[in-house]
Amino acid sequence: MNNYNLFTFVIPATSYHISVKTGDERSAGTDANVFIKLFGKDGDTGMLPLKQAENNKNKFERGRTDKFIVEAVDFGKVCSCDSFAQKLASNNYFVVLL
Repeated sequence: MNNYNLFTFVIPATSYHISVKTGDERSAGTDANVFIKLFGKDGDTGMLPLKQAENNKNKFERGRTDKFIVEAVDFGKVCSCDSFAQKLASNNYFVVLL
């Protein structure tokens, strides 16, 4: 009989509160899938989908601010971020990350 020691490592997750302001210009909104990547002192989150807004059912509409909570590994203080929208034929998405 073999005795193996199995170790389970739990990497602590942190909740990040994200606010996304869609610009108030003609055709600024999008129905595309939008992703965010957060960069910190100790790494980054990888691409995270912004699936369900906490405050709006129809997210990324012109002139509105959507709030999201995403879970990711703690990578230290957030230093910067990038956002990505999947390209649609009529996608002119204009966003300001808050």
